[in-house]
Amino acid sequence: MEDLPKIQQWLKTIESRCVVPRVGAPVFIPDKQVFEFSTVSVEVVAYLKAVRAVQSLKSIRLLIENGLIIDFYTIGRCILDCVTEIDFLLEKYPEVSQAGEKFIQNFREATIDDLLEEGTDVVPSKKIRNASARVRAKEGYTTFDEAKGKLDRPYKIFSGYVHSQYAYIMEIYGGYPSQWAFKVEGLTSESRKADYWVWIRELDEMVIHSLAYMAKQFSYEPVLREIIQHFENLEADR
Repeated sequence: MEDLPKIQQWLKTIESRCVVPRVGAPVFIPDKQVFEFSTVSVEVVAYLKAVRAVQSLKSIRLLIENGLIIDFYTIGRCILDCVTEIDFLLEKYPEVSQAGEKFIQNFREATIDDLLEEGTDVVPSKKIRNASARVRAKEGYTTFDEAKGKLDRPYKIFSGYVHSQYAYIMEIYGGYPSQWAFKVEGLTSESRKADYWVWIRELDEMVIHSLAYMAKQFSYEPVLREIIQHFENLEADR
């Protein structure tokens, strides 16, 4: 069964039950013609990262349908970044680590105003992935080393596509011997497309784990129980 509708609903529930009661809903700013939150708190940053991740789960499905694998992996890296950043931000919730405060400040400075002055230094991505691995080990999903390996492996693979490295671009060259070419219009092989669904399922699971962690840290048991039941059902079906 397709998991995306459930994931989208869990996200909306976390917004209405956890985020809005704490910080309010976005408000319309007439001068800018945009919506903004009144404050960019840890809850807001974590939730917006979840919004990006969940929308991108829809994007990767559309990209694979059209055989656009370079963009598929590029968006996959964005999803991976978002889920690890959620874990990193909420690891000590309701407290926020010094590195977390630095991350939020950097996020806040990249406002809709598009300020040009020099901002806060970014938090190293390795530190963020280590925090995510600690969270996943603490929650009982796996050991720290296993969790770190499961995060580092796709990060390295996806990064090759993000940075347009040689081997990853060459992956779209091929076809019938008389028609060898770069498939810039997208791969057409249905068997090749099917192979990428393994990554879609893995990214779905990463996002679901992060939504469960948000529900736990925000003390919202209904979503947490639903997600636990979801994983129990998956195990029973295997």
